[in-house]
Amino acid sequence: MFSEDDEIRRIVDEAVHGFEADSIVPSVLVLGATGAGKSSLVNALFGEKLQQVNTVESTTRAFNTRELLLADSEMIRITDSPGYGEVGHDADYSRRVSLHAEACDVSMLVLKADDKGYERDLRILAQASEPKTLSQAKPLILVVNQIDKLSPTREWQPPYELTAPIREADSEKVRNIKRKLRLVN
Repeated sequence: MFSEDDEIRRIVDEAVHGFEADSIVPSVLVLGATGAGKSSLVNALFGEKLQQVNTVESTTRAFNTRELLLADSEMIRITDSPGYGEVGHDADYSRRVSLHAEACDVSMLVLKADDKGYERDLRILAQASEPKTLSQAKPLILVVNQIDKLSPTREWQPPYELTAPIREADSEKVRNIKRKLRLVN
């Protein structure tokens, strides 16, 4: 059976193949708001609980870099970051994310599906891009996480076919997920 973790892993594998010619270990910086699921995503990519997660309070306080062995003995460096949005931490977060963005090859922005707007995410990206550390030359992967929180929240029967256009036969949950994906795309 197909799982979302398999799809995430497939996307990362494809992205890494672009670095093979240069014989470098690509690095990915995982960014996002507090509670967006960055550490849960990192745990899913590695297939084990490397990062602490908590549904009540933030647990990632430092930038944590780990190497992941992919298919064909390829390596990738993934850096999990603290979340932004906590009172008193945004300025420090923006400064530190700029430093880490300079060294990364790809940025992965994790967005909460049930957020109505992403102004804060855009502001943090803009601040981190000021010295052009997050430049347009570096790929940015958008990850819409926590889609189970989209209404109706009690409907949850994955896997869903999300690549096709919205159809009348789609459930309300699938229509809402597809709308959210189009919104952030």
